[in-house]
Amino acid sequence: RDERLADRGQAIACYCGGGFRSALAAKTLQEMGFSDVKSMAGGWTAWTERSLPIERPKASGENNETTVGFSLP
Repeated sequence: RDERLADRGQAIACYCGGGFRSALAAKTLQEMGFSDVKSMAGGWTAWTERSLPIERPKASGENNETTVGFSLP
């Protein structure tokens, strides 16, 4: 089991292309006991269409656990 899943109060942001699959994933995570779960409304498509900020991965050789970063408004 992944150690990062031990804290069910940690913040989790789910996203997909259009927002539907991430909403399902967020609902499932909440049903599993995770309390701070968000789904990005409209998905990645809406995010990029609104020109919201995107943080690119670190350079090769650095820790790349997160491929993109964003802050939900």
